[in-house]
Amino acid sequence: MKDQVIIEKPEGINLYLLLQVGNNGSERLVLVSLPSKYHIELLEKYKCISNQDSEALNVLGGGMFIVEEKNKRITDYCNASKHFGGCPPDKIERLLKQKYPDYSIEQVL
Repeated sequence: MKDQVIIEKPEGINLYLLLQVGNNGSERLVLVSLPSKYHIELLEKYKCISNQDSEALNVLGGGMFIVEEKNKRITDYCNASKHFGGCPPDKIERLLKQKYPDYSIEQVL
């Protein structure tokens, strides 16, 4: 299955989670960012909107990024989740480029 990017708030500061979703060889990566104060709250919101009962879900890590639409720039803090740990920077960059192909991405490790 194709990897998925769900970003509900396109401008400003966004928390995100990197998830591995699926089972039996049909796994996909999901980068999800929904308005939330905490990463654990974000996970619960994702479960509610995605009907995750039928597929396995594994949290690979969490972070935060800042989207600047005017400058077409994203600053990614891929180690910003104390609860879930950090994310692999290469995977986050690839998924952000999928959603924002014209943006420059700076990663703060």
